[in-house]
Amino acid sequence: MLGSTGKFPGTGVRGRIILSILFAGALAVFGLGPFLRSMILPVLVNNEGDRLMAAAEMAAVSIPAGQPTQWSSRIRKAWPGVTVFVIDVGPDRDGGNASLSERAARHQTSPERLIKASIAGKLLTSIDPSSPDRQASGLDAGWEALVRIPSESGSMAVLGMRLGQFKAAESRLWKLVTLYGILVTILSLTGGLIVAFLTIVRPIGRSAAAATRLLEGDSAGAGMTDLQRIDSALSSAARIHVEDRRQMERQDWEISRMRNDLKGAQTTLIRAEKLASVGQLAAGVAHEIGNPVGIILGMSDVLRQGGSSPEEVQRFSDEIHKATMRVDQTIRELLTFARPVRDEGARADVRQVVESTVKLVQTHKSFRNVMVCIDIGEECPVAEIRPSQLQQVLLNLFLNAAAAMNGEGRIEVSCRCEDRRLSIAVRDFGPGIPEKDLQRIFDPFFTTKPPGEGTGLGLAMSSQIVEIYGGEIEAESRIGEGAVFTVKLWMAQT
Repeated sequence: MLGSTGKFPGTGVRGRIILSILFAGALAVFGLGPFLRSMILPVLVNNEGDRLMAAAEMAAVSIPAGQPTQWSSRIRKAWPGVTVFVIDVGPDRDGGNASLSERAARHQTSPERLIKASIAGKLLTSIDPSSPDRQASGLDAGWEALVRIPSESGSMAVLGMRLGQFKAAESRLWKLVTLYGILVTILSLTGGLIVAFLTIVRPIGRSAAAATRLLEGDSAGAGMTDLQRIDSALSSAARIHVEDRRQMERQDWEISRMRNDLKGAQTTLIRAEKLASVGQLAAGVAHEIGNPVGIILGMSDVLRQGGSSPEEVQRFSDEIHKATMRVDQTIRELLTFARPVRDEGARADVRQVVESTVKLVQTHKSFRNVMVCIDIGEECPVAEIRPSQLQQVLLNLFLNAAAAMNGEGRIEVSCRCEDRRLSIAVRDFGPGIPEKDLQRIFDPFFTTKPPGEGTGLGLAMSSQIVEIYGGEIEAESRIGEGAVFTVKLWMAQT
Protein backbone atom coordinates (compact mmCIF):
# COMPACT_ATOMS: atom_id res chain seq x y z
CA MET A 1 0.00 0.00 0.00
CA LEU A 2 1.26 3.46 -0.90
CA GLY A 3 3.13 5.07 1.98
CA SER A 4 2.66 2.08 4.33
CA THR A 5 6.25 0.90 4.48
CA GLY A 6 6.65 1.14 8.27
CA LYS A 7 8.90 4.17 7.98
CA PHE A 8 8.26 7.87 8.60
CA PRO A 9 5.09 8.83 6.71
CA GLY A 10 6.89 11.65 4.92
CA THR A 11 8.97 9.12 2.97
CA GLY A 12 5.88 7.78 1.19
CA VAL A 13 3.94 9.44 -1.58
CA ARG A 14 0.93 10.27 0.63
CA GLY A 15 3.12 11.72 3.38
CA ARG A 16 5.05 13.83 0.91
CA ILE A 17 1.89 15.17 -0.66
CA ILE A 18 0.39 15.97 2.77
CA LEU A 19 3.58 17.70 3.91
CA SER A 20 3.74 19.65 0.67
CA ILE A 21 0.13 20.81 0.98
CA LEU A 22 0.60 21.70 4.67
CA PHE A 23 3.76 23.61 3.87
CA ALA A 24 1.94 25.46 1.09
CA GLY A 25 -0.93 26.21 3.52
CA ALA A 26 1.51 27.53 6.14
CA LEU A 27 3.16 29.75 3.56
CA ALA A 28 -0.26 31.03 2.51
CA VAL A 29 -1.26 31.73 6.13
CA PHE A 30 1.96 33.49 7.13
CA GLY A 31 2.40 35.14 3.78
CA LEU A 32 -1.17 36.18 3.06
CA GLY A 33 -2.24 36.72 6.70
CA PRO A 34 -0.75 40.20 7.14
CA PHE A 35 -1.93 41.18 3.71
CA LEU A 36 -5.48 40.02 4.40
CA ARG A 37 -5.37 41.68 7.82
CA SER A 38 -4.48 45.01 6.24
CA MET A 39 -7.40 44.62 3.85
CA ILE A 40 -10.04 43.19 6.16
CA LEU A 41 -9.49 45.14 9.41
CA PRO A 42 -10.30 48.58 7.93
CA VAL A 43 -13.54 47.13 6.65
CA LEU A 44 -14.28 45.64 10.07
CA VAL A 45 -13.51 48.99 11.78
CA ASN A 46 -15.90 50.82 9.47
CA ASN A 47 -18.54 48.15 9.99
CA GLU A 48 -18.15 48.56 13.76
CA GLY A 49 -18.76 52.32 13.42
CA ASP A 50 -21.83 51.71 11.27
CA ARG A 51 -23.07 49.21 13.84
CA LEU A 52 -22.60 51.77 16.64
CA MET A 53 -24.44 54.41 14.61
CA ALA A 54 -27.34 52.06 13.92
CA ALA A 55 -27.61 51.23 17.63
CA ALA A 56 -27.62 54.95 18.51
CA GLU A 57 -30.41 55.66 16.03
CA MET A 58 -32.47 52.80 17.40
CA ALA A 59 -31.87 54.05 20.94
CA ALA A 60 -32.93 57.57 19.96
CA VAL A 61 -36.38 56.37 18.94
CA SER A 62 -36.82 53.90 21.80
CA ILE A 63 -35.79 55.90 24.94
CA PRO A 64 -38.75 55.94 27.41
CA ALA A 65 -39.97 59.41 28.15
CA GLY A 66 -38.37 60.82 31.26
CA GLN A 67 -36.17 57.75 31.87
CA PRO A 68 -32.93 58.28 29.94
CA THR A 69 -30.75 57.27 32.88
CA GLN A 70 -32.45 53.90 33.37
CA TRP A 71 -32.33 53.26 29.65
CA SER A 72 -28.60 54.07 29.57
CA SER A 73 -27.94 51.55 32.31
CA ARG A 74 -29.66 48.80 30.34
CA ILE A 75 -27.62 49.67 27.23
CA ARG A 76 -24.35 49.45 29.15
CA LYS A 77 -25.29 46.02 30.49
CA ALA A 78 -26.31 44.74 27.04
CA TRP A 79 -23.22 46.10 25.28
CA PRO A 80 -20.17 46.06 27.54
CA GLY A 81 -17.54 48.65 26.70
CA VAL A 82 -20.02 51.14 25.23
CA THR A 83 -20.37 54.54 26.91
CA VAL A 84 -23.87 56.08 26.74
CA PHE A 85 -24.64 59.70 27.58
CA VAL A 86 -27.31 62.32 26.93
CA ILE A 87 -26.37 66.04 26.73
CA ASP A 88 -28.87 68.86 26.57
CA VAL A 89 -27.59 71.41 24.09
CA GLY A 90 -30.00 74.05 25.44
CA PRO A 91 -29.65 76.03 28.67
CA ASP A 92 -28.57 74.14 31.79
CA ARG A 93 -31.74 72.50 33.11
CA ASP A 94 -30.39 72.60 36.73
CA GLY A 95 -30.41 76.37 36.67
CA GLY A 96 -26.64 76.54 36.76
CA ASN A 97 -24.41 78.49 34.50
CA ALA A 98 -22.57 75.45 32.99
CA SER A 99 -21.79 76.10 29.38
CA LEU A 100 -22.03 73.65 26.50
CA SER A 101 -18.29 73.22 26.58
CA GLU A 102 -18.35 72.25 30.22
CA ARG A 103 -21.15 69.81 29.66
CA ALA A 104 -19.29 68.33 26.71
CA ALA A 105 -16.10 68.07 28.72
CA ARG A 106 -18.01 66.38 31.51
CA HIS A 107 -18.91 63.56 29.07
CA GLN A 108 -15.52 63.67 27.29
CA THR A 109 -16.86 64.84 23.94
CA SER A 110 -16.48 67.89 21.75
CA PRO A 111 -18.97 70.79 21.73
CA GLU A 112 -18.39 71.20 17.99
CA ARG A 113 -19.54 67.64 17.38
CA LEU A 114 -22.60 68.23 19.58
CA ILE A 115 -23.55 71.30 17.59
CA LYS A 116 -23.07 69.44 14.26
CA ALA A 117 -25.18 66.51 15.47
CA SER A 118 -27.97 68.82 16.69
CA ILE A 119 -28.03 70.53 13.32
CA ALA A 120 -27.57 67.49 11.04
CA GLY A 121 -29.56 65.08 13.24
CA LYS A 122 -26.71 62.56 13.59
CA LEU A 123 -22.95 62.38 13.45
CA LEU A 124 -20.45 59.49 13.41
CA THR A 125 -16.87 60.36 14.35
CA SER A 126 -13.66 58.34 14.68
CA ILE A 127 -12.07 59.35 18.00
CA ASP A 128 -8.93 58.84 20.02
CA PRO A 129 -9.77 56.35 22.83
CA SER A 130 -7.35 58.07 25.23
CA SER A 131 -8.90 61.51 24.61
CA PRO A 132 -12.41 61.14 23.17
CA ASP A 133 -12.80 64.87 22.53
CA ARG A 134 -10.17 64.58 19.72
CA GLN A 135 -10.74 62.97 16.34
CA ALA A 136 -8.42 60.18 15.17
CA SER A 137 -8.00 57.64 12.37
CA GLY A 138 -6.52 54.21 11.84
CA LEU A 139 -7.10 50.78 13.32
CA ASP A 140 -6.48 51.96 16.91
CA ALA A 141 -9.23 54.63 16.85
CA GLY A 142 -12.67 54.33 18.46
CA TRP A 143 -16.12 55.51 17.40
CA GLU A 144 -18.58 58.06 18.73
CA ALA A 145 -22.17 58.18 17.43
CA LEU A 146 -24.30 61.29 18.19
CA VAL A 147 -28.05 61.43 17.46
CA ARG A 148 -30.40 64.34 18.10
CA ILE A 149 -33.32 63.64 20.49
CA PRO A 150 -35.93 65.83 22.26
CA SER A 151 -34.96 66.88 25.79
CA GLU A 152 -37.13 66.85 28.94
CA SER A 153 -37.09 70.65 29.09
CA GLY A 154 -38.61 70.88 25.68
CA SER A 155 -35.42 72.05 23.97
CA MET A 156 -32.97 69.80 22.14
CA ALA A 157 -30.61 67.11 23.41
CA VAL A 158 -28.03 64.77 21.88
CA LEU A 159 -27.76 61.03 22.59
CA GLY A 160 -24.19 59.82 22.45
CA MET A 161 -22.73 56.30 22.26
CA ARG A 162 -19.00 55.84 22.36
CA LEU A 163 -16.90 52.69 21.71
CA GLY A 164 -13.40 53.47 22.82
CA GLN A 165 -12.05 49.89 23.15
CA PHE A 166 -12.19 48.57 19.63
CA LYS A 167 -9.38 46.11 20.30
CA ALA A 168 -11.75 43.70 21.95
CA ALA A 169 -14.19 43.88 19.07
CA GLU A 170 -11.29 43.61 16.70
CA SER A 171 -10.11 40.49 18.45
CA ARG A 172 -13.54 38.89 18.27
CA LEU A 173 -13.99 39.73 14.62
CA TRP A 174 -10.50 38.60 13.75
CA LYS A 175 -11.14 35.31 15.52
CA LEU A 176 -14.17 34.79 13.32
CA VAL A 177 -12.12 35.56 10.21
CA THR A 178 -9.38 33.22 11.39
CA LEU A 179 -11.90 30.44 12.07
CA TYR A 180 -13.37 30.95 8.62
CA GLY A 181 -9.89 30.80 7.08
CA ILE A 182 -9.12 27.59 8.97
CA LEU A 183 -12.33 25.99 7.69
CA VAL A 184 -11.55 27.07 4.13
CA THR A 185 -8.01 25.74 4.48
CA ILE A 186 -9.28 22.38 5.76
CA LEU A 187 -11.70 22.09 2.87
CA SER A 188 -8.98 23.08 0.39
CA LEU A 189 -6.57 20.53 1.84
CA THR A 190 -9.24 17.84 1.70
CA GLY A 191 -10.04 18.64 -1.93
CA GLY A 192 -6.35 18.85 -2.75
CA LEU A 193 -5.71 15.46 -1.18
CA ILE A 194 -8.56 13.90 -3.17
CA VAL A 195 -7.33 15.39 -6.43
CA ALA A 196 -3.74 14.44 -5.59
CA PHE A 197 -4.82 10.87 -4.86
CA LEU A 198 -6.66 10.58 -8.18
CA THR A 199 -4.04 12.30 -10.33
CA ILE A 200 -0.77 11.47 -8.55
CA VAL A 201 -1.03 8.79 -5.88
CA ARG A 202 -3.00 6.24 -7.88
CA PRO A 203 -0.87 6.51 -11.07
CA ILE A 204 2.30 6.31 -8.97
CA GLY A 205 0.78 3.33 -7.20
CA ARG A 206 0.30 1.53 -10.49
CA SER A 207 3.86 2.41 -11.49
CA ALA A 208 5.10 1.16 -8.13
CA ALA A 209 3.21 -2.11 -8.61
CA ALA A 210 4.80 -2.55 -12.04
CA ALA A 211 8.20 -1.74 -10.53
CA THR A 212 7.56 -4.32 -7.80
CA ARG A 213 6.87 -6.99 -10.40
CA LEU A 214 10.05 -5.98 -12.22
CA LEU A 215 12.07 -6.24 -9.00
CA GLU A 216 10.59 -9.55 -7.83
CA GLY A 217 13.96 -11.25 -8.04
CA ASP A 218 15.70 -8.43 -6.11
CA SER A 219 15.63 -9.00 -2.34
CA ALA A 220 16.68 -5.38 -1.70
CA GLY A 221 13.37 -4.13 -3.06
CA ALA A 222 11.38 -5.46 -0.10
CA GLY A 223 12.27 -2.57 2.21
CA MET A 224 11.92 0.20 -0.37
CA THR A 225 9.26 2.85 -0.58
CA ASP A 226 7.17 3.15 -3.70
CA LEU A 227 9.28 5.98 -5.11
CA GLN A 228 12.47 4.07 -4.34
CA ARG A 229 11.11 1.00 -6.12
CA ILE A 230 10.19 3.11 -9.15
CA ASP A 231 13.63 4.72 -9.14
CA SER A 232 15.30 1.33 -8.83
CA ALA A 233 13.18 -0.11 -11.63
CA LEU A 234 13.99 2.83 -13.91
CA SER A 235 17.70 2.48 -13.14
CA SER A 236 17.51 -1.23 -13.94
CA ALA A 237 15.64 -0.52 -17.17
CA ALA A 238 18.25 2.10 -18.10
CA ARG A 239 21.05 -0.43 -17.59
CA ILE A 240 19.19 -2.96 -19.70
CA HIS A 241 18.65 -0.33 -22.38
CA VAL A 242 22.35 0.56 -22.43
CA GLU A 243 23.27 -3.12 -22.70
CA ASP A 244 20.72 -3.67 -25.47
CA ARG A 245 22.07 -0.67 -27.34
CA ARG A 246 25.59 -2.01 -27.11
CA GLN A 247 24.38 -5.38 -28.33
CA MET A 248 22.51 -3.69 -31.21
CA GLU A 249 25.67 -1.80 -32.15
CA ARG A 250 27.56 -5.10 -32.27
CA GLN A 251 24.77 -6.64 -34.35
CA ASP A 252 24.79 -3.61 -36.69
CA TRP A 253 28.51 -4.11 -37.14
CA GLU A 254 27.96 -7.79 -37.90
CA ILE A 255 25.18 -6.95 -40.36
CA SER A 256 27.39 -4.35 -42.03
CA ARG A 257 30.18 -6.91 -42.37
CA MET A 258 27.72 -9.47 -43.79
CA ARG A 259 26.37 -6.84 -46.19
CA ASN A 260 29.87 -6.16 -47.45
CA ASP A 261 30.39 -9.90 -47.87
CA LEU A 262 27.12 -10.13 -49.79
CA LYS A 263 28.18 -7.22 -51.99
CA GLY A 264 31.40 -9.05 -52.74
CA ALA A 265 29.48 -12.24 -53.51
CA GLN A 266 27.06 -10.25 -55.66
CA THR A 267 29.95 -8.73 -57.59
CA THR A 268 31.39 -12.20 -58.09
CA LEU A 269 28.02 -13.53 -59.30
CA ILE A 270 27.59 -10.58 -61.67
CA ARG A 271 31.07 -11.19 -63.06
CA ALA A 272 30.26 -14.90 -63.45
CA GLU A 273 26.95 -14.03 -65.12
CA LYS A 274 28.74 -11.72 -67.53
CA LEU A 275 31.27 -14.42 -68.33
CA ALA A 276 28.42 -16.88 -68.85
CA SER A 277 26.65 -14.40 -71.12
CA VAL A 278 29.85 -13.85 -73.07
CA GLY A 279 30.30 -17.59 -73.35
CA GLN A 280 26.70 -18.04 -74.45
CA LEU A 281 27.07 -15.22 -76.95
CA ALA A 282 30.30 -16.69 -78.28
CA ALA A 283 28.68 -20.12 -78.57
CA GLY A 284 25.73 -18.64 -80.43
CA VAL A 285 28.00 -16.72 -82.79
CA ALA A 286 30.08 -19.81 -83.39
CA HIS A 287 26.94 -21.84 -84.11
CA GLU A 288 25.40 -19.26 -86.43
CA ILE A 289 28.61 -18.57 -88.31
CA GLY A 290 30.16 -22.03 -88.12
CA ASN A 291 27.68 -23.73 -90.47
CA PRO A 292 27.87 -21.11 -93.26
CA VAL A 293 31.67 -20.96 -92.93
CA GLY A 294 31.81 -24.75 -93.23
CA ILE A 295 29.72 -24.57 -96.41
CA ILE A 296 31.97 -21.86 -97.82
CA LEU A 297 35.14 -23.88 -97.07
CA GLY A 298 33.70 -27.07 -98.52
CA MET A 299 32.44 -25.51 -101.74
CA SER A 300 35.63 -23.48 -102.24
CA ASP A 301 37.75 -26.65 -101.85
CA VAL A 302 35.70 -28.39 -104.53
CA LEU A 303 36.13 -25.43 -106.86
CA ARG A 304 39.88 -25.29 -106.20
CA GLN A 305 40.28 -28.95 -107.16
CA GLY A 306 38.79 -28.21 -110.59
CA GLY A 307 37.07 -30.63 -112.92
CA SER A 308 33.63 -29.27 -112.16
CA SER A 309 31.16 -28.56 -114.90
CA PRO A 310 30.00 -24.98 -115.49
CA GLU A 311 26.62 -25.84 -113.97
CA GLU A 312 28.31 -27.17 -110.82
CA VAL A 313 30.55 -24.09 -110.60
CA GLN A 314 27.47 -21.86 -110.83
CA ARG A 315 25.62 -23.87 -108.20
CA PHE A 316 28.63 -23.92 -105.84
CA SER A 317 29.09 -20.16 -106.31
CA ASP A 318 25.44 -19.54 -105.44
CA GLU A 319 25.75 -21.62 -102.26
CA ILE A 320 28.94 -19.78 -101.26
CA HIS A 321 27.18 -16.44 -101.83
CA LYS A 322 24.17 -17.49 -99.76
CA ALA A 323 26.39 -18.68 -96.91
CA THR A 324 28.40 -15.45 -97.04
CA MET A 325 25.21 -13.36 -96.93
CA ARG A 326 24.00 -15.34 -93.92
CA VAL A 327 27.27 -14.66 -92.09
CA ASP A 328 27.00 -10.99 -92.99
CA GLN A 329 23.39 -10.81 -91.71
CA THR A 330 24.36 -12.52 -88.45
CA ILE A 331 27.23 -10.09 -87.91
CA ARG A 332 25.03 -7.09 -88.66
CA GLU A 333 22.30 -8.26 -86.29
CA LEU A 334 24.93 -8.93 -83.63
CA LEU A 335 26.35 -5.41 -84.00
CA THR A 336 22.86 -3.89 -83.88
CA PHE A 337 22.08 -5.92 -80.75
CA ALA A 338 25.35 -4.91 -79.08
CA ARG A 339 25.07 -1.20 -79.84
CA PRO A 340 21.44 -0.01 -79.94
CA VAL A 341 21.36 3.78 -80.37
CA ARG A 342 18.86 6.12 -78.67
CA ASP A 343 17.65 9.05 -80.74
CA GLU A 344 16.94 11.94 -78.33
CA GLY A 345 13.77 13.81 -79.18
CA ALA A 346 12.55 11.01 -81.50
CA ARG A 347 8.79 10.86 -82.13
CA ALA A 348 6.84 8.12 -83.86
CA ASP A 349 3.19 8.17 -84.93
CA VAL A 350 2.13 4.75 -83.63
CA ARG A 351 -0.81 4.29 -85.97
CA GLN A 352 1.22 5.28 -89.06
CA VAL A 353 4.14 2.99 -88.09
CA VAL A 354 1.80 0.03 -87.44
CA GLU A 355 0.01 0.47 -90.77
CA SER A 356 3.28 0.80 -92.74
CA THR A 357 4.71 -2.29 -91.01
CA VAL A 358 1.59 -4.32 -91.82
CA LYS A 359 1.86 -3.30 -95.51
CA LEU A 360 5.51 -4.35 -95.46
CA VAL A 361 4.93 -7.85 -94.03
CA GLN A 362 1.93 -8.58 -96.22
CA THR A 363 4.30 -9.07 -99.13
CA HIS A 364 6.21 -11.72 -97.18
CA LYS A 365 5.54 -15.34 -98.05
CA SER A 366 4.67 -16.16 -94.41
CA PHE A 367 1.66 -13.79 -94.51
CA ARG A 368 -0.12 -15.21 -97.54
CA ASN A 369 -2.75 -16.86 -95.30
CA VAL A 370 -2.43 -14.52 -92.27
CA MET A 371 -4.93 -11.72 -91.60
CA VAL A 372 -3.75 -8.74 -89.55
CA CYS A 373 -6.48 -6.83 -87.65
CA ILE A 374 -5.64 -3.29 -86.46
CA ASP A 375 -7.57 -1.79 -83.55
CA ILE A 376 -6.06 1.66 -83.14
CA GLY A 377 -8.06 4.87 -82.92
CA GLU A 378 -7.58 7.87 -85.14
CA GLU A 379 -6.28 9.94 -82.20
CA CYS A 380 -3.54 7.50 -81.25
CA PRO A 381 -0.75 9.32 -79.39
CA VAL A 382 2.85 9.77 -80.49
CA ALA A 383 5.54 7.60 -78.83
CA GLU A 384 9.07 8.58 -77.76
CA ILE A 385 10.99 6.36 -80.22
CA ARG A 386 12.44 6.59 -83.69
CA PRO A 387 9.89 5.35 -86.30
CA SER A 388 12.41 3.01 -87.96
CA GLN A 389 13.28 1.41 -84.59
CA LEU A 390 9.59 0.94 -83.69
CA GLN A 391 9.04 -0.59 -87.11
CA GLN A 392 11.97 -2.98 -86.52
CA VAL A 393 10.43 -4.07 -83.19
CA LEU A 394 6.96 -4.59 -84.69
CA LEU A 395 8.43 -6.41 -87.71
CA ASN A 396 10.13 -8.96 -85.43
CA LEU A 397 6.89 -9.47 -83.46
CA PHE A 398 4.81 -9.91 -86.64
CA LEU A 399 7.26 -12.40 -88.17
CA ASN A 400 7.44 -14.42 -84.95
CA ALA A 401 3.63 -14.47 -84.68
CA ALA A 402 3.26 -15.68 -88.27
CA ALA A 403 5.94 -18.33 -87.73
CA ALA A 404 4.18 -19.51 -84.54
CA MET A 405 0.92 -20.02 -86.52
CA ASN A 406 2.75 -21.74 -89.42
CA GLY A 407 1.60 -18.99 -91.81
CA GLU A 408 -2.15 -19.44 -91.16
CA GLY A 409 -4.39 -17.49 -88.73
CA ARG A 410 -5.09 -14.02 -87.41
CA ILE A 411 -2.90 -11.41 -85.74
CA GLU A 412 -4.49 -8.61 -83.70
CA VAL A 413 -2.74 -5.28 -83.09
CA SER A 414 -4.21 -2.84 -80.51
CA CYS A 415 -3.07 0.27 -78.64
CA ARG A 416 -4.26 1.78 -75.36
CA CYS A 417 -3.07 4.67 -73.17
CA GLU A 418 -2.75 5.01 -69.39
CA ASP A 419 -1.38 8.17 -67.78
CA ARG A 420 1.73 9.02 -69.85
CA ARG A 421 2.34 5.45 -71.03
CA LEU A 422 1.03 3.70 -74.14
CA SER A 423 0.91 -0.03 -74.77
CA ILE A 424 1.01 -1.74 -78.20
CA ALA A 425 -0.23 -5.34 -77.99
CA VAL A 426 0.47 -7.95 -80.72
CA ARG A 427 -1.63 -11.11 -80.26
CA ASP A 428 -1.39 -14.36 -82.21
CA PHE A 429 -3.58 -17.45 -81.97
CA GLY A 430 -0.91 -20.08 -82.33
CA PRO A 431 -0.08 -23.01 -80.02
CA GLY A 432 1.41 -20.73 -77.35
CA ILE A 433 4.81 -20.65 -75.66
CA PRO A 434 5.74 -23.29 -73.06
CA GLU A 435 6.37 -21.99 -69.54
CA LYS A 436 9.98 -23.13 -69.55
CA ASP A 437 10.67 -21.15 -72.76
CA LEU A 438 8.68 -18.04 -71.75
CA GLN A 439 11.43 -16.94 -69.34
CA ARG A 440 14.17 -17.21 -72.02
CA ILE A 441 12.61 -15.84 -75.19
CA PHE A 442 14.42 -12.49 -74.77
CA ASP A 443 17.84 -14.12 -74.28
CA PRO A 444 20.31 -13.70 -77.18
CA PHE A 445 20.51 -16.64 -79.62
CA PHE A 446 17.60 -18.42 -77.94
CA THR A 447 15.18 -19.68 -80.60
CA THR A 448 12.62 -22.44 -80.97
CA LYS A 449 12.85 -22.40 -84.76
CA PRO A 450 14.58 -25.19 -86.66
CA PRO A 451 18.33 -24.73 -87.28
CA GLY A 452 19.08 -22.30 -90.08
CA GLU A 453 15.72 -20.49 -89.85
CA GLY A 454 16.48 -18.04 -87.04
CA THR A 455 19.40 -16.43 -85.22
CA GLY A 456 17.61 -15.89 -81.85
CA LEU A 457 18.48 -12.18 -81.86
CA GLY A 458 15.15 -10.70 -82.96
CA LEU A 459 13.33 -10.49 -79.61
CA ALA A 460 16.55 -9.73 -77.69
CA MET A 461 17.32 -6.86 -80.06
CA SER A 462 13.71 -5.59 -79.88
CA SER A 463 13.82 -5.68 -76.09
CA GLN A 464 17.03 -3.64 -76.00
CA ILE A 465 15.65 -1.04 -78.44
CA VAL A 466 12.55 -0.52 -76.29
CA GLU A 467 14.58 -0.42 -73.04
CA ILE A 468 16.91 2.38 -74.22
CA TYR A 469 13.77 4.56 -74.55
CA GLY A 470 12.64 3.72 -71.01
CA GLY A 471 10.10 1.11 -72.09
CA GLU A 472 9.71 -2.64 -71.81
CA ILE A 473 8.30 -5.69 -73.62
CA GLU A 474 6.14 -8.19 -71.76
CA ALA A 475 5.09 -11.62 -72.99
CA GLU A 476 2.06 -13.63 -71.89
CA SER A 477 1.03 -17.01 -73.21
CA ARG A 478 -1.16 -20.02 -72.50
CA ILE A 479 -0.72 -23.34 -74.22
CA GLY A 480 -3.31 -23.66 -76.99
CA GLU A 481 -4.44 -20.00 -76.72
CA GLY A 482 -1.60 -18.16 -78.43
CA ALA A 483 0.65 -15.43 -77.08
CA VAL A 484 0.50 -11.66 -76.48
CA PHE A 485 3.55 -9.40 -76.72
CA THR A 486 3.00 -5.92 -75.22
CA VAL A 487 5.35 -3.05 -76.06
CA LYS A 488 5.18 -0.27 -73.42
CA LEU A 489 6.56 3.17 -74.34
CA TRP A 490 6.37 6.74 -73.08
CA MET A 491 4.07 9.15 -74.86
CA ALA A 492 5.87 12.11 -76.43
CA GLN A 493 5.27 15.56 -74.95
CA THR A 494 2.96 17.67 -77.09
